[in-house]
Amino acid sequence: MRVIQDQRTLLAHWVYTREEWLFFEHWKLRRKGVFAYWLSRIRGRRVLDMPEITVTGQRIWINDQVEIFADETRKLRRVHLRETDVLHVLEIIYELMGQNASRMRMIQIPVPRGKLREAIEVQECLSGNAF
Repeated sequence: MRVIQDQRTLLAHWVYTREEWLFFEHWKLRRKGVFAYWLSRIRGRRVLDMPEITVTGQRIWINDQVEIFADETRKLRRVHLRETDVLHVLEIIYELMGQNASRMRMIQIPVPRGKLREAIEVQECLSGNAF
C-alpha cells in the first residue's frame, strides 16, 4: 500500500455521462427505500450536463460541492469498493469528532465505466492513510 505524503495530491478525476449519474442517483434512492425513491421521481431531479468527481487525500469534490474526510476533526476510517451486479461504488467512511461524541459518515462515489482499476488504486492509496 502506498501512503500519500501530500494530502492535496490528486488521486482521481472522473467525469460521468448523464445516464451513469442518473443510474447512481436512482441506486442510492432505492437503497433508502421505496418512499424516498418515488418521492424523488415525483419531484424530478435536474442533472448537470457533465457530472464530475475529484478525489484527493483529504477531500472530494462532487461537482461544485466539497466534502472533507480527513483533517483535525475528521478521521478516515475505512475505504471500501462495493461491487453490485450493475454498479461499482467507492465508499469512504470517516469519523466526524465533536466535543461530546463522534459520528460515522459515509461518502459514496460511483466508479465510471472503464475506471475500476483506477478506483482500486484510489482505494489502496486512501487505505494506507486510514487509522
